[in-house]
Amino acid sequence: MTRKDIIRELQRRGYEAESKDNIKNGVFFEGVVIGGNQISPIIYTKALIEDAEKRGKNVYNVATKIIEIYEQNEDKEIPVDLLLSKEFCLNHIYIGIQKKSKEAIEKKCCELDPDGLENYLLIKYRADDGVGTMKVNERFLKMVGVTEEEAWDKAMQNICKDTVIESMDKIFSEAMGTPYDPDAEPVIPLYIISSKENIKGASSILNREKLKEFGEKYGVKQLLVIPSSIHEMLISPYTDWMEMDQMKAMVREVNEKEVLPEERLTDQAYIVTL
Repeated sequence: MTRKDIIRELQRRGYEAESKDNIKNGVFFEGVVIGGNQISPIIYTKALIEDAEKRGKNVYNVATKIIEIYEQNEDKEIPVDLLLSKEFCLNHIYIGIQKKSKEAIEKKCCELDPDGLENYLLIKYRADDGVGTMKVNERFLKMVGVTEEEAWDKAMQNICKDTVIESMDKIFSEAMGTPYDPDAEPVIPLYIISSKENIKGASSILNREKLKEFGEKYGVKQLLVIPSSIHEMLISPYTDWMEMDQMKAMVREVNEKEVLPEERLTDQAYIVTL
């Protein structure tokens, strides 16, 4: 069973279906889009095909599943006229961080790791069941009448409004249902920096003012930065006793065991001077 087989079956049932690929942080995904007057989500086919083949199902069953996914999300899509408005773009444009890529999108080198990471522009919007995102390219900016400079400036402003820093102690306390004292000396001097929704929030590390405030609070001029995933980073007041090789080994191990390939950044750890 192939993606072409699925598309033919969808078209046989009267659906306007076509193939569409996507690259998530350097990881390639094959998918199908069911067309319409709205920006439709890509429904990825590899896992559906593998699951069907394991269960002895055929192309009819996979096409039925794709139709179910499409119908569940049909009312949650953004109308094209809204997506292509300048106001919507400027209110919902953000910066993401991912591995360096050859994608034809609006991107720049990431100052945290110019050789391994890149900043890119994306539209991030609330949907009924969470947060949706869409990468931005030059053609899209021209369609909505926004210059590159305006887009990057507004995206940075939106990040600064959206940045949150939370203590790992607080997160563990909430998970265990125990009281959290924000004034107490942290048991784990490690903090998550991300967006309010924790979606594509690793770029919050670009918020220099927030980092300076954090450094002033703990009386340090340098921070240890660990790229947890595309969604968040970990920061800690840097001290001389921290062994960077050990930190990098820890990042590598966590990436291999806990982080999906499409959400990994690098196996590095960084020292950021404020």
